[in-house]
Amino acid sequence: MSTRPVVVNRSGRQHALRILAIVFGAIPFAFALIRAATARDFRYLWMAIASFLGASVVTAVARARTRKPGAVFAFAIVDFVVVAVIARSIAYLLGATATAATWLVASAFALCWAVSYILGAFSAERHKAIQP
Repeated sequence: MSTRPVVVNRSGRQHALRILAIVFGAIPFAFALIRAATARDFRYLWMAIASFLGASVVTAVARARTRKPGAVFAFAIVDFVVVAVIARSIAYLLGATATAATWLVASAFALCWAVSYILGAFSAERHKAIQP
């Protein structure tokens, strides 16, 4: 007997949620690239990279822990806080002095990653592969 998992196609709703998750994940990079191109300010790019790494760690931990819908929102809040602190810290280390502005940008990046995490979690297939 084969031990291959059963493949189930994603629904149209799941595809749409996955695409939206990717779009929200790309927003910090798009904003950072626009800022770098227009103002020659690369701090936002470093903030976007650091926020991506922070969000990736939180997402990996969340996926390893649970798939319960309530936990998705709890991990999204953790994702938001962790990413905001990381992005703000990078801005501070790169010499940003406008505290309110850097918290605003860090929070915007964190919100994008949290929404991306939620959409990605709800786009995932909710079944387990059937193994003989």
